[in-house]
Amino acid sequence: MITPHEVCLHLIPGIGPITARILLQHFSTAENIFKQTKQSLTHIDGIGEATAQLLLKHQFYLKEADDLIRLTQKQNTQMLFLGHDNYPSRLKQIPDAPLILFRKGVDCLDLPRMISVVGTRKATDYGKRITSQLIQDLQPWNPVIVSGLAYGIDIHAHRAALQYGLSTVGVLAHGLDRLYPPTHYETAQKMIQDGALLTEYGWGKGPEPTWFASRNRIIAGLCDATIVVEAAEKGGALITASLANSYDREVMAFPGRTDDAYSAGCHRLIQSHQAHLITSAQDIVELLCWDEENKKPIVRVIPKGLSDEQIRILQLLIQNDDPHIDELCMSSGFTPQYLSLLLLELEMQGLIQGLPGKKYRCLI
Repeated sequence: MITPHEVCLHLIPGIGPITARILLQHFSTAENIFKQTKQSLTHIDGIGEATAQLLLKHQFYLKEADDLIRLTQKQNTQMLFLGHDNYPSRLKQIPDAPLILFRKGVDCLDLPRMISVVGTRKATDYGKRITSQLIQDLQPWNPVIVSGLAYGIDIHAHRAALQYGLSTVGVLAHGLDRLYPPTHYETAQKMIQDGALLTEYGWGKGPEPTWFASRNRIIAGLCDATIVVEAAEKGGALITASLANSYDREVMAFPGRTDDAYSAGCHRLIQSHQAHLITSAQDIVELLCWDEENKKPIVRVIPKGLSDEQIRILQLLIQNDDPHIDELCMSSGFTPQYLSLLLLELEMQGLIQGLPGKKYRCLI
């Protein structure tokens, strides 16, 4: 159960998720943080005098913390603290994970298969059709569908999940005492029957314009993969994709027509190797190895005519699952420049594939 001191740490202005994590790593619990002296606090890198003073005056926020806990319980809402076992394990892995999450609905944030489906707020008929077909075809694998309950692709993803009996999670940029946009209220109420609404913001908060971009890190961090259905050159979907890449999660995008403005962002992600090009649910299943138990053993035969150095790189790729270029550099002993040349040669021969996040996969 969450404690007033844990909520207090969340309430103190200027104590963001990264600072809070630093403090918890040093002092283990929120209670221990508030027992420290100013000197012991300021000795920690990143904790200045101003932050230390706020922590020393924490008593001011303890009553507010007690009130928030009672209100949350009264509203049949759960509070999840970063240091607790019930906090989503995938989200816990990202460096800027929220200290506290507010959840309304069932506990579905740690199920085996979780993907986010995001895209433009101005979804075309093509985008709506792709979203519905994708989620229908994914039904046999029973993934949780995560999105932001916004107009466009988001709401179509949530509604398709409900239609096909899948759990779905809406990540909000405001407190759970309201819903934006209000036209999605009925859908949100259906979602909490077998899914959840999730936010890092307490009662009476938001929505603020900057919070929509901030909540995208939760959408990306909760999931194994982010699927971009439609996206213009700029927008929240591209922010989510960028965050997912930075967290070493898979990113996939559907292509559209070359002159379609709402596929331009997807095309850019694919062209810049920031997303896998996908055309169906089966592509997702294969990329995420959801059918791994049904795959036949792979027999790899290295082609003749390769140099010893090229063979060395292929062997490293075979021995390791999609290693990062830095891992290859360390394992091979090649300089970064020479390694890049070898990788380019192998990629041009169709023997390897460059992946998002500077990773590489053997194709033989």
